[in-house]
Amino acid sequence: MNAWRRTNVRLTEGQNVKKYGSGITIFFAVQFIALGLAVAPRLLQGAASTANYSGTWVETKPQQGPALSLRITQEGSQIKVQMSFTGAFSGNAQAVATIGSDGTATIATPQGCREQFRHPGYNYDNPGETILTFSLNHPAGSEEPILLYTHDTKWNVPCDGHPIGTEHESRQLRHAQSAPANR
Repeated sequence: MNAWRRTNVRLTEGQNVKKYGSGITIFFAVQFIALGLAVAPRLLQGAASTANYSGTWVETKPQQGPALSLRITQEGSQIKVQMSFTGAFSGNAQAVATIGSDGTATIATPQGCREQFRHPGYNYDNPGETILTFSLNHPAGSEEPILLYTHDTKWNVPCDGHPIGTEHESRQLRHAQSAPANR
């Protein structure tokens, strides 16, 4: 910092202008280099730290019913998710999300409510919202990450036994090749 100040003062006072060029040219050159040095590591860090969600993930300890399986394909910071409770996957992704700067991918979609499940006296223009969140956790002592999957549904109106409020569900999944054979 002190070297910068000395250089800046020397150039603004007109010293060494013949040797180094105009003061304003040097000033902008130094600013450009400083900007490059400040931004480049952040760009490289962001590229290197993009979480890798690719692969087939299997729920390790289902709380009830069959285990959830996810097949995730990733292109850069975008993930495409297929979900299954049978282990078989159809052709198209059911959800697409972008991985944020914190390494978490979130999908928010409107939640509908079919006519037959509606209650009289409520406005069903906006029944609710579903938020799916995917994040990777690296437990101490383990090389394999755990995929944390949360499914939150915020109900603005009652629908088919779902009360107004937020329903929360979370699951932990491991890569299929590292998941225990007997769940």
